[in-house]
Amino acid sequence: MSFLNKLEKLSAAFQSSPDAAMTAGDAAISPGAGTIQAAGNAGHAGSDPRARELVHGLGGRAMARIAWQLISHRRKVLVSLAELPRRLGPVQKVLLRCVDGILAGPDVTSALAQMGVPRARVFQLGQAPDRGAYLACPLNRSRSDARRLLYIGAISPDGGAFDFLSCAISWAERHPETPIDITWLGEGDLRGVLQAQLVPANLTQVFARTPPAAELAAIMARRGLLVVPSLSETSESWVAEGMAGGLPVLGSIRNSRVKGLVVANQNGWLFDPLRAGKMYDALDAALTTSAGQLDVMRAAARARMIMIDNERIDGDVDQMQHPRRAPGLPISAPA
Repeated sequence: MSFLNKLEKLSAAFQSSPDAAMTAGDAAISPGAGTIQAAGNAGHAGSDPRARELVHGLGGRAMARIAWQLISHRRKVLVSLAELPRRLGPVQKVLLRCVDGILAGPDVTSALAQMGVPRARVFQLGQAPDRGAYLACPLNRSRSDARRLLYIGAISPDGGAFDFLSCAISWAERHPETPIDITWLGEGDLRGVLQAQLVPANLTQVFARTPPAAELAAIMARRGLLVVPSLSETSESWVAEGMAGGLPVLGSIRNSRVKGLVVANQNGWLFDPLRAGKMYDALDAALTTSAGQLDVMRAAARARMIMIDNERIDGDVDQMQHPRRAPGLPISAPA
């Protein structure tokens, strides 16, 4: 099958259904190539010449989305590549030469040059986020997983870990018929203290170190809510990754990332841990929300992260194409 025919097949598959696009895309590339799926904007751009389609990776769905935009000319196509797949098929290589721009991780830029991709189309972002593993998490959870709680980061006083466990113990005591499950991922001074606490029979705790992204995403897929009870701005935070993974956030307003990303009752619940009873009220609201509504909030959490990432990258590309001094994240132009 010629390259043009493959592009037409991918484009037609994408327009008919995303699932068909995945099947067609996977059939067009070599086995074992990229697995990160597309997470760009949906819809059409009409005649707006500045409209862009951001596609993450080179998986089957991403291939179909790229092909559709190249053929239809509806949007300019940008591809985000934190790393290259181990094996690139010929169609993937040609697509990379055809797209309008590639947002490349540091290790990708030189490989693209060797493939013949014009340097003017390659933009190296200083801190380009790679959320592919988290975006692959499902947006629904089973009834048993829907309200399982996940804490990630230093198990320390600043992280609010002990205060949250105390709050969870109180809730468990008042609801002895309802199981409450907390997974603590991380190290810290209070880990042993939390493990030693006497807890009600309906409260379960699991402790482990924070794993690499792929393993962390697999854990997120079996958890329902992210807990960020920080008492200060210095606390480590995994809010963006959790939201990309479809976890509504039970978060402290003392954490800047919570304040910037979480919208109360849309993709999470906000509380001030320094005000008596507020953390308990937020936990109670989260644990008594229906499974169906939680799934709606999961979709809202991911959509917000995709929107913010796309807006940031869009702004970075604009600045690289039209250099100017402006506040924002550091950008490094290609050498």
